[in-house]
Amino acid sequence: SSFEFDKLQMVKSQLANASFKPEEVVLILQGLKYDQSRLDFLTVLIEKQPELKANEAQFMACIDYELSKQQLKNIFLK
Repeated sequence: SSFEFDKLQMVKSQLANASFKPEEVVLILQGLKYDQSRLDFLTVLIEKQPELKANEAQFMACIDYELSKQQLKNIFLK
């Protein structure tokens, strides 16, 4: 939906100006409705803050589907 797209664009735009704590990332992931949106956000986030790879398990818990979890593992391997 366009609302989901708007939320995703908003959080991605915040990445340019801010660093996120793991707890904040979890809240953002929980606020997004679709795994694809979560994966898009995490892809950009991990590029900017690679130190958050240490929180993979915490973020993995926010992903609904097994296929998406596999995609997330690939993001963390980059």
